[in-house]
Amino acid sequence: MQDSSLVKLIRLCNSISSDPNILKEFQEEIEGRTKDKILTSMIRNVLKNTNLDGLGVVHGILPLFFQERTITEIDLYNSSGLGIKCFFMSKETYFPLHDHPNQAVITSVLYGNVRHMSLNKTQDPNTLIVNSKGSGIVGDIMFNTLNHKNVHTILALTNSVILDVFMHNANEAGSFYKVLKKKGKNFTVCKDEHVHFLTRSWKVSNCDCLES
Repeated sequence: MQDSSLVKLIRLCNSISSDPNILKEFQEEIEGRTKDKILTSMIRNVLKNTNLDGLGVVHGILPLFFQERTITEIDLYNSSGLGIKCFFMSKETYFPLHDHPNQAVITSVLYGNVRHMSLNKTQDPNTLIVNSKGSGIVGDIMFNTLNHKNVHTILALTNSVILDVFMHNANEAGSFYKVLKKKGKNFTVCKDEHVHFLTRSWKVSNCDCLES
């Protein structure tokens, strides 16, 4: 029996995150420090075949995952080296400006339409610089590392589903940011300790078949 796209994604991402040298190469590809795009191309090829049906979410039950003004989080895979989650974002919900402590993060749009903005950190912890912004539709993929597009925000223009891959699966939480001033691409920010947005989480246990 052919492996599902999720199993293929888990195996590929585990092979990257478990080897420090390969993970470093992956980061260099994302950051544009090498002309090679072998690993990111492999990820793209697997993700282009990853859809909601393949994850067991048939469109007939999709409305059950959307709750007004709420983001629903579902764990698809969870280990120390790798985390994979789906976020079901009801229309007009958004992730406030935040960063990630992971070495690399991949975001893929599986359903709907989102807007996103990514920023780079600078030597000044209170200054961020806009790297990219735009719309994301089904099939669009975004990559970031600790040094590249690490701070971002995502808004659901319609009911939307995004899939996030975290390498490594850091236990510590990232930070949220409050924008104090904008000047061109420069954002003056401070860490925001009082962010509140509605979420609900459904946890699942990893199937033994995903470990091989």
